[in-house]
Amino acid sequence: MPRDDDPLPSTFRRVMCLRCGFGDVVMSVPALRAWRAEQRTPVLWLATRPAVDLVEVLARPEDAVGTYLQLGLRHWGDRGDDAAREKSAAWAAALDDATRFVGLMHAPEGLRDAAVAAGFGDANAQEDQPVELAAAVGGAGTAAFVSDAAAAGWGLSAPPEAVASVEPPPPHARAAEAWLGALGLPRGRRPLLAAAVNGGSDLKVWPPQRVAEVLIGRPAGTDAVLIAGPDAERAAAVQRRLPEPLPALGPAHLLTAAAVLARCTALLTNDSGLLHLAAAVGTPTVAVFGPTRAKLYMPRVERGGRFAGEALESTTPCPLREPDRLGPPACVVEGVCRIAGLRSCVDAVPVGPVAAAVGRALEPSQNRPLRHPPGSAAAKILP
Repeated sequence: MPRDDDPLPSTFRRVMCLRCGFGDVVMSVPALRAWRAEQRTPVLWLATRPAVDLVEVLARPEDAVGTYLQLGLRHWGDRGDDAAREKSAAWAAALDDATRFVGLMHAPEGLRDAAVAAGFGDANAQEDQPVELAAAVGGAGTAAFVSDAAAAGWGLSAPPEAVASVEPPPPHARAAEAWLGALGLPRGRRPLLAAAVNGGSDLKVWPPQRVAEVLIGRPAGTDAVLIAGPDAERAAAVQRRLPEPLPALGPAHLLTAAAVLARCTALLTNDSGLLHLAAAVGTPTVAVFGPTRAKLYMPRVERGGRFAGEALESTTPCPLREPDRLGPPACVVEGVCRIAGLRSCVDAVPVGPVAAAVGRALEPSQNRPLRHPPGSAAAKILP
């Protein structure tokens, strides 16, 4: 893993700029894998932390991995301070004229500005959808590979070959087993419910009191853990409302978190990156949606009739939630709910239906979902 003060290499002819949200990266995995398979030159992958963790399952040995932080840039809208702009400009100027940026519009604004100023094209001309990205750089075969997925959004309700699948490498699987084993949660002992408390926006986060109520009322004989990540404050808000604190997975490599999720019977989550990571490792999800639309962002893959998960949406009327388009609504961008008197429309989702969905996800009759049915194209192409 590169350090933030390491210089970015400038010798690569392909620079893949990954989206800043790691859930977006997970959803793009089919297109990214297909694109990488068709490249004949090493690739420099750029991402934010922790999204850079996922490059481990995408990159080839000859590739390199970097973070936007190495240019002093943190997020999509970040143009950086004077030092970051100078560093970005110097790096872009050092690139070979034949270098091609892929997904440049997904990078922080400071990098886009530097790349355009160095003559690498208009960032706004870069395509936004996975299928368009694949078609632009991988050819018609790659475009066909994900076309049905893109028709429904980010590969949701898509054929198996276009479904995101992540197999945690053995070191991360061992780390997950060690953590769960130390908690007295060996494989197969009892159903295990995970609850994720994070979200890319406060407006997407279900109130901690309601998460706690679902955890307290979970079916008898079910163990539970919190997936907190770096969100210690939100995890603590849930823990304070429980009779006894639950084990919590703090900051960890995303692929270790994926391996923990793979061992869970079900995940209760907001619309977050962990929702897509859980689906990618085959764990059923119960997701609470507020300002974003489950129609676009809930993984709803047909899995041979097996339980794949449920989405519980806010019923609060809001025109910002209506358009069938990708991208965050204005309230999420601004960080303020537009509905008078509400912190967020997600607060209107009641406990009862969520708890019932969690109960269904934990039922013994619900077999684990298949990521790739035998004989599917995905079984041949994706790990």
